[in-house]
Amino acid sequence: MPSFVYSREIRLTATSVYQAVGDTLERLAVQSQTDAISLSTSIGGASPVINVPIEIAVMARAPEDLSIAFTIKARSATKLFPTFKGTFHALEMSSARTTVRLRGTYRAPLGVIGATIDAAGLHKLAEEGLLQLFRRVADESVAAIRDHATRDHAVPL
Repeated sequence: MPSFVYSREIRLTATSVYQAVGDTLERLAVQSQTDAISLSTSIGGASPVINVPIEIAVMARAPEDLSIAFTIKARSATKLFPTFKGTFHALEMSSARTTVRLRGTYRAPLGVIGATIDAAGLHKLAEEGLLQLFRRVADESVAAIRDHATRDHAVPL
């Protein structure tokens, strides 16, 4: 099973990042029930683009270690696409500096044939789609924290 790690430093507290990432994943999980969420990637960096509607399920939120476990699977043709199990972590680097990290593994479909195809290069397609999701979750989480802070500290005119 291929595994990987993505990370990004965010200049916010770990607890706020943890909460925002969890809320973002929960929202995306609800949206994914209606084919509204897809992983997209291109073959060789050009057209055609492959869009795979996915289903996200948040499995556990663990405030003791600031982690959120979740899974991803294709909404249809599930035997043709990899499944993913991963965890987002909010790692406190200092009081106002956090590293958000996604660590996970995916299982190629179709047994030995799928593993061979994956090793031949299709793993890059899965990894590109997961990197895209990581960036989306991180960006939307930071935006949610900043929007919340702006509302809380707005000065009435």
